[in-house]
Amino acid sequence: MKPFLLEKKMDYPIMVGSDQLSQSFGGIDSLPTTFVIDRDGRVAFVHTGLVGKDTYEKEIRSLLDSERGTMITD
Repeated sequence: MKPFLLEKKMDYPIMVGSDQLSQSFGGIDSLPTTFVIDRDGRVAFVHTGLVGKDTYEKEIRSLLDSERGTMITD
């Protein structure tokens, strides 16, 4: 795994899954699973599988706007 991480210049934490690790994070059933965390450290959004950049951008903008007292809606 280390050679791949070095080759791809991945400098962020990577976890190799196991049943025990899955349970530690609430029972993750699929990979990739992505958690979008708000400024207070709470899980705001959870995605299983691949998700497009537009989805993440919309969610992050909604979190930033909600902290200012407005919420983006479609």
